[in-house]
Amino acid sequence: MPKNTKLHEAIGQLRDKKDSEIPIEDRINAIDALLMIDLTEENDDAFRQAVVDHAKVWKEFGDLMKCRKKWEGVYGMRKEVDDLHYFQEDDFLDPEDDLSFIELQQKAAEERVKLGLKNDSEEDKAVLLNILKYNEEECRAYLATRDRVLTQVPGWEASTPNPDINKKFDEVNKGQKVLTEDSIGSIKEHAAQLILMKLLKNAPQNKLDALDKLIKAINENNEVNFLQNAKTLGYPVDDPQSSATLSEIFTKNKSEIKKVAEERTKEFKHTNALKNLDEVVRRLDNEWILGKKDLLSIDCAENEHLFIGGLLADPKFEHISRTDIKESAKTEVEKDIQKKLCERYLPAKLEKDGIGVLVQLQAALKATTPETLTDALKDGVPDHDNIITQGVTKENMVSLQVALLKNHIKKLNPDQLDSLVKANNLQEFKTKMALAIGTDVDFIKDTHLPALKEEARIQQFKALVTAPSAARFGEKTHEQLIAVFNKLPHEKQLKLLENKENLPFIFKANDKDVLQFYLGKKDSLGKDLDMTALLEENKRNADFQQIHNAALAKHLYQYTPPITLNDQQIKNINEVLLAQRNLDDNVQYGAVLDVLCTQCQILDKTGFCKSLDFNKGTGEFEPSKTNQGPIKDQHVHNTNLLDRLQDLVTEARPPDSEANQDKQRLIGVLLRLEKTAEFTAENIDEVMEAFNNSSSLSAFLEQPNVAPFKDALSKELTQAEFRSIKEEQTQNLFKGKDNAPMKDAVVQLKGDLEKLQQVDKEILKHKGNLSSLQKLDEEASAFAQGLKGKSGKVLRETQAHYKGLNKECINIIDHLQHSLEEVKARQQITVPPALSNPPANDQQVKDRNEIIKDVEKLKKELAKEEELIERELRYYRDEVQPKLSKILKNIENVMTGSQKNVYMPEGVVIYCQDRATAQKPAVPRGLKQEQIISAKGGLNSTIILANQNEDQLFKSTGKPGPNEVICFDKLSRKQYLDPKDNTAKTLDVTRRMTYDPDYRGEASATLKGDGIHAARTGKFELINSPIDYDNLPDDVRQELLDEEIQKYMQDAVQILKNMDPPPSKDNPIVIKSPPGKEREAALMWTALVVLGEKNKNMQFPPEAIVVRGGSGFNPLQQRQKGMFGRDTGFAPNSIYEQHFKPRENLIKDTIDDMVKETKENKEQAKVGKDVDKQIQKQTHIKDGVTGLRDKMEHEAEERQKQAGVSSNVARMTSGGK
Repeated sequence: MPKNTKLHEAIGQLRDKKDSEIPIEDRINAIDALLMIDLTEENDDAFRQAVVDHAKVWKEFGDLMKCRKKWEGVYGMRKEVDDLHYFQEDDFLDPEDDLSFIELQQKAAEERVKLGLKNDSEEDKAVLLNILKYNEEECRAYLATRDRVLTQVPGWEASTPNPDINKKFDEVNKGQKVLTEDSIGSIKEHAAQLILMKLLKNAPQNKLDALDKLIKAINENNEVNFLQNAKTLGYPVDDPQSSATLSEIFTKNKSEIKKVAEERTKEFKHTNALKNLDEVVRRLDNEWILGKKDLLSIDCAENEHLFIGGLLADPKFEHISRTDIKESAKTEVEKDIQKKLCERYLPAKLEKDGIGVLVQLQAALKATTPETLTDALKDGVPDHDNIITQGVTKENMVSLQVALLKNHIKKLNPDQLDSLVKANNLQEFKTKMALAIGTDVDFIKDTHLPALKEEARIQQFKALVTAPSAARFGEKTHEQLIAVFNKLPHEKQLKLLENKENLPFIFKANDKDVLQFYLGKKDSLGKDLDMTALLEENKRNADFQQIHNAALAKHLYQYTPPITLNDQQIKNINEVLLAQRNLDDNVQYGAVLDVLCTQCQILDKTGFCKSLDFNKGTGEFEPSKTNQGPIKDQHVHNTNLLDRLQDLVTEARPPDSEANQDKQRLIGVLLRLEKTAEFTAENIDEVMEAFNNSSSLSAFLEQPNVAPFKDALSKELTQAEFRSIKEEQTQNLFKGKDNAPMKDAVVQLKGDLEKLQQVDKEILKHKGNLSSLQKLDEEASAFAQGLKGKSGKVLRETQAHYKGLNKECINIIDHLQHSLEEVKARQQITVPPALSNPPANDQQVKDRNEIIKDVEKLKKELAKEEELIERELRYYRDEVQPKLSKILKNIENVMTGSQKNVYMPEGVVIYCQDRATAQKPAVPRGLKQEQIISAKGGLNSTIILANQNEDQLFKSTGKPGPNEVICFDKLSRKQYLDPKDNTAKTLDVTRRMTYDPDYRGEASATLKGDGIHAARTGKFELINSPIDYDNLPDDVRQELLDEEIQKYMQDAVQILKNMDPPPSKDNPIVIKSPPGKEREAALMWTALVVLGEKNKNMQFPPEAIVVRGGSGFNPLQQRQKGMFGRDTGFAPNSIYEQHFKPRENLIKDTIDDMVKETKENKEQAKVGKDVDKQIQKQTHIKDGVTGLRDKMEHEAEERQKQAGVSSNVARMTSGGK
């Protein structure tokens, strides 16, 4: 049977063969041999011979070239051999077969065209699109221009001009002897398939929805939706010819299209699942990981997919489908994730629990290889073998040892912690740590020191605030304060540890401003500290502190669920303690507990009573008296105090029910103290006498009779409470009957008033020295603009001066506020009633009348003083201090960031780093927020030399260290599918420009006027990540090119911003570019020239930018000349026309920024001179009030020592940041 059909099939399958199977050249030659046979004549044998001549190609297709056999040789020697005549006969290929030689040749012509079609480049794609858009006759003519071999095929007809007025191609070809209408249709379908398949295989992530809809359209046989989603993916559906062809392949090749689309969606879902999985794993907190010991202990080699199943069953992974992770990848995925989690778990475990046995801990710390550390950890941390095996690596072994150290630091005593905190350097820290742990710790590096010292600081602070003397309610008394301390910058932590005397004021603070004064406003990451929980903790501590039994207060504080009490509830509790005096009596104890249950709103009364060793059901004590005992002991120690309080309560009856409130309150303070022995009646009398004889809290605490209780009272009694009790005491004196105490009180009040009046006179005198502040305030904006032009030295001096004025002002406000409170309190005294004779004698009546006159006069003078103080307070508080704050804010803005004189475009990170490190285009790990100025070798790279005003730049960035440069970085991360193998890739790009102020390049100088203009010393340098644009998807390539042009424009603004004067032909910017850096030189030169042309505030000619070096870039080729050699702009083929002009909208914002920056520079120069005069005038205020300043400062310091900072001072003090 002839093999025409098999040859026809083989011709159609040639495209499917790989070069490794049949080289493309051999396939083309085999087809061309068939095409060159002239079948209009009797050339059947020649056609067959053309097949035989390329038998090595056709042998690859089944038995196409299998020869007929014949026998030859004599009897006994006969053998079967190929009958080569077979290939010349119709039995091999028959011209009369259903598939004639003509049809076979036409098939060959069709496949010859298809063999030359591909979709590997933009040119290839353009060919395919042309094939699709031309009609049949245009397409045939077009193909003849691409594959000239077609025109050599016998029977090919020449193309003719296209007469159609709507033609898409200039020629048409109607001949169907070589390429039939069906062949053209098949070629078009193949072209459509090549375009669509590439679109499907390379569909980006954001086209996943279109892929899903396309698959759905195929399943539903919905051609309209299929075409619409093919269009979304990028197929040219709008062209009628292209659309018609796509409809054909939709009809014929649904399954193949669906298969490719589904494979692509599976890849996305797999990639997304892995990405989501990795993202969830990355965000898992240590607490969660530490709870997954059993899961991490699974041996993935023995229990395949058990770990991944258990992991994805957790609610944190509920949005990740296990089916989306390819089965072939599951084993590697679960091993990788388990290892990552083990590497996270192990340091967290070691830092949390450590190793309890010192010898085993020392063995782990002595380990020098991963193997020895693994063995030591398995000995010291039982039941963790798989986790340790996977969690210990060469890279992390030191960090694991550091985690062990951090855990052990928690076990050190206060002296050891103090020595670690005070260690000045790495070596000293290692020495102290080795002494504390009993073995060398040489593995500690500089990078570990901050974390270890921080842990030591945290533990030292924790020891301070959890000590029984500080934590009266147990270890959790100051839990929120410890949490805030842990977040503080290390400088603030050290300051708190050095000023332990401020802790009582922090414990008692009920004002956010006061807390911020001591703790600051920002955490170590620069974020605002949230004081809400700490304020709530302090309030709760203060509330429980009011209970008249220290042991009971502690028990209620520690009870779970937590109890919250208000003033009335506490008063009710104190009243029952006063009423029920014998807590050994079960009836009285039960009565106390009933009140506690009610006031504390206890739901589980039985459980609550049991916690206090009382059986609610039987009304009897429990056998154990663990908690009842301490409560009863404190109650017994308070017996005499309770007796005295009962007497005072009994005495205080209408109409004088408030007569002894001062004494009741003082007894209440004494009742709150924790006691180890009975507070005797003598103790009470001595303390009350000492209180009566003291005018201040500090004087009271220094009284000899108070000495035994000084520490307890200093923690319990605040300055405010002391003063409030004293005020009540003074008021009660004028309600009594004796004249003598009243006379003494009047003398004391007069003396206090005279002291206040004397200081107030000095304050009034001082007002005149602050008049020039008014003008500065009125011209605050000009002041701020002028400051921008000042050097760092001038700014620091100006800041220091105004900080001094501000501190002085705050001290005056604090004094006036304190004085106002004193005056208002004294205003509350009542005029005593007159006496009559009898019962009083004449002298008593006379004395009383004098006292009445004195009190009435005193009240008038106090009212007058109150009015004066309020007036002065309004002036300093509402006028002077806000102006000083505004001035300081302006200075701070210029010095620290919000008005820096450096160009800070969005996305550019500016910071200083080591010169050598900066040569590697990557942002260093661990770069802290405070190091970033902006939150938004031989010559081997492009450098730019510009006549920079370094002072302007350094004022913003700080001058780099001796071995540092300023980095201007822009980072970009692109995730895409590699066109070559369809694998997910991530490309991290760093575009960096550095400024090195210490550049020592070739010496140069230029003549300018009558002298020599010194050579510039600084340089800008471009250090960019290498990018292989040719092997990136089109969309990624375009995004990177856009970002590249924008960054060059931003760098150009940075270079030009502080140039004074602008570059010129005589004073040019020099771009020095080595071989291989032609692109950098071209883009940098173009960006600078564009700004020189577009910025009306700083124009300069192209000749002001000079290029040197061996890069090969020639600026002359970038410009075009008009008549007489005049420069008429960028040349048509210039870098500008190719890259900058197409991105005009992109670079417009940068050009606008440059115009704005240079305009501001001019304005600053103008206002700077005026502000100089104002600053000079203000900094030369004649200081005739040194005595007042010293007095106010001393008074403020003493007040803070005794009572802590006031909320007013805290609010106005800028230091508490």
